[in-house]
Amino acid sequence: MDETALEERQKQSESGFYITFKADGTGAFYAEDLEYQVSWKSSGDAVTFPLVLEQCHSDW
Repeated sequence: MDETALEERQKQSESGFYITFKADGTGAFYAEDLEYQVSWKSSGDAVTFPLVLEQCHSDW
């Protein structure tokens, strides 16, 4: 599944939020109708990203 198809599938999720991870260390956190851009890093089996984010997009 390519990245665009995966994002579209996640947007249709009923869970209310999801996170996308890209290989370059960026991604987005979607909660309700809000989108936040994030930077993430992996360390062993863990992936970390900031929880305090600036809102960059809203469909409201």
